[in-house]
Amino acid sequence: MPHFNLEIPPLLRFLDNINLGLIAVDKHRNIVYWNDWVSKALGREFDAAQGRPIEQIFPEIQQNKIFQGVVDAVEHQKSVYFSSRLQKQQFPFFADGPDETPLDQRILIRPEDLRPNEGGCFIQIEDISAATRRARLLKERSAALTQSRSYLDSMIHNT
Repeated sequence: MPHFNLEIPPLLRFLDNINLGLIAVDKHRNIVYWNDWVSKALGREFDAAQGRPIEQIFPEIQQNKIFQGVVDAVEHQKSVYFSSRLQKQQFPFFADGPDETPLDQRILIRPEDLRPNEGGCFIQIEDISAATRRARLLKERSAALTQSRSYLDSMIHNT
């Protein structure tokens, strides 16, 4: 496998431009990185969170299993996946910043040594709001078609 010698600035530019939220947490659960996607969805810059415990920056996660997922990843090297079907809003992320529409999220928490033998984890957040809206719309249309078919069947049988 070829070895790539990526410089940090280009790598950070790449991470800032992907269409996913990325948060890196060290073995003490302190935030060591988040990308621009997180800053935009949260309406807060990374500098305000750097080096602070994740539960201090996101106190709401202590109420919804995300915090336990971080603990499991950091302390027990377990990956955890959270679907939006189980919890509609895991992190306080919004479309176009705070006070807008909450994002439906799919979250993967994966253990990762941020430095050799030091533990930590990556949290990947995907905005699945558009897919959730499409699924809801398809369900509504399916119900309307079923109702229309039932009505037509009753009209045919009554004639």
